[in-house]
Amino acid sequence: MRADRNSRIGAIVAALLLTAIPAVAQVTVRVEPDTVRVGEPFLLRVEAKGGDVDEPEIPSVDGLQISLQPRLRNDLITIVNFSKERTKVRGYSGRATRPGTFTIPPVKVRIDGRMHESPAVVLTVTDGATSGRRREPDQSDHNDQNDQPVPPEAPQTAEDPPFVILDAQVSKTEAYLNEPIILTLERWILDHRQVAIRGAEPGDPATEGFYAIPITRRRSAFDANIVERQGYYYQHDESLRILYPTSAGELTIGPWAFEGVASIQEGFRTYRRDIYESTDPITVTVRPLPPAPPGFTGGVGRFTVSADLSQTSVVQGVPAKLELRVAGVGNPDAVGAPPAPKVEGGSVTAPVSEVRWSSGDDMPEFTKTFTYAITLSATGDVTIPAIDFCYFDPEAETYRTDTLGPFTISVQPAQDAQNRILVDAGDSEARGDVEVVGQDIRPIITEMPTILTPPSTATVALAAGAPPIVFAAWALALRRRRRYRDDIAYARSRRAKTRARQRLDAARNAADPREGIYRALTGFVSDKLGTEAGGVTSDDVRGLLDGRGLDDELVRGVLRILRTIERARYGSTRLSDTETAALADAARNCINAMDAAFTQQSDGRGFDRLRLRTLLHRAKRSGVGSDDRRAAP
Repeated sequence: MRADRNSRIGAIVAALLLTAIPAVAQVTVRVEPDTVRVGEPFLLRVEAKGGDVDEPEIPSVDGLQISLQPRLRNDLITIVNFSKERTKVRGYSGRATRPGTFTIPPVKVRIDGRMHESPAVVLTVTDGATSGRRREPDQSDHNDQNDQPVPPEAPQTAEDPPFVILDAQVSKTEAYLNEPIILTLERWILDHRQVAIRGAEPGDPATEGFYAIPITRRRSAFDANIVERQGYYYQHDESLRILYPTSAGELTIGPWAFEGVASIQEGFRTYRRDIYESTDPITVTVRPLPPAPPGFTGGVGRFTVSADLSQTSVVQGVPAKLELRVAGVGNPDAVGAPPAPKVEGGSVTAPVSEVRWSSGDDMPEFTKTFTYAITLSATGDVTIPAIDFCYFDPEAETYRTDTLGPFTISVQPAQDAQNRILVDAGDSEARGDVEVVGQDIRPIITEMPTILTPPSTATVALAAGAPPIVFAAWALALRRRRRYRDDIAYARSRRAKTRARQRLDAARNAADPREGIYRALTGFVSDKLGTEAGGVTSDDVRGLLDGRGLDDELVRGVLRILRTIERARYGSTRLSDTETAALADAARNCINAMDAAFTQQSDGRGFDRLRLRTLLHRAKRSGVGSDDRRAAP
């Protein structure tokens, strides 16, 4: 009897295991319609099935312009054999630039951790009237936002003006390594009362191999966005990028594309026309730098260099500042600091750098300042040796060396005979939070407690009130745990400081500690402000911290750390162990300061909410009507 029952249970378990087998992963692709004319839009429809389905990887085909952003999105989840199956449908619009028969390679989709491919499909493009059928609008062509049918496509005539015009240009197509190149992106969008153009904001073109910095060009009050072109009015936008090539050879700036839809009003009817415009790729030839002389720190461009002392007379042990300024056109993150001068009878700290931008005639100019702190223990006139700054001039195609100094400083003896160690106020490593009074001072115990002393009244009251306190603490802990689980943004914000400290600690033993320091700073800002943490740069951090009420010096300190690491990553300089340790300590101080500032802002907002709640409660008790409550702040 027991054997029969066990056999029945085994059969049921086996049947359940067989039915729980997940569905087979599948990727299908088709072109709608499969025959089009040159310039006529078509839809590449991709359908992928499986448990965990990623976004498709759309191949590129010469002669076809296929958008990488899907126009059609549809996700469906079903339960098959006691397992969840996801169906992901994506539609990508495209156009052909020339006639012919095109074979679109297999579309790759990662399903359940494995890469799957669809069969290749064929598209026929003619230069005359198409012989294929026109696809009628179906349920999948509904607008994603308002779920209304898409208007029919308007016929294109020779008299129609271009709806969108794009143009991408570079200041030069041949440059040296790290030589600045200006990339200008211009866009014209038709401004007409019968045409409404909608589309996603075009992202930056691919600039792999370049270090890109965006430029904000201030417009004059007399500059207008509406310009006339080809007899029509257009909305004109322009954006600039400074590109610094980081590797030699042939580098390509990818196409700059715009994808959207134009709604055309003719009488009482509305037509639709798909828009896909893109620029041609730009090839830049990058030449390597010739063999560098000793002292070259990575600067490439046209520079003027100057240096001076903050004061020519100091007291013994009091630091003086030596500022070296590099101004001109180039990549400031690639300009490294010259070696610190060696001073007899004193010490020189590692320099602190700061970058300031200004608008030049043709290109933006920067001024990078290196500040050395010099502390002298000898008295009298002390000579500080000269500093050599070496850089490469791409116009002259040669290296130049500017010699600054030597400098003379008068050191007066200190009035106090006691030996003192004074440091620069900006040196965070030398500052401490504990003042040591003496090594031989011990606390004096004047009274010893005895076990026969009866408990005080406060102890008795605490023992009586312990159970409610413990219960309240347990309830608060449970509430806090539930909020950490349900509110992801709150959990990220509260754990931001701890995660940043863990990353800094892990960076000590890492092969490349700079990346750990960089991720600690960018990750802290992303966690605190609830943004995506991947791919954050110093410019992104500057935009995130702008307007957050933080101290300007604190924000500049964070940006200095990030840009120093970016310079070491993209430029030709390397950071020593001492510089890396200083960056880690500075990053830790910045994280603590930002956490304190954000906490203070959060406490202030909580107090404001509590005060508003109290005012509303008092108004309710005083008999204020509902209309008055609605008018309350």
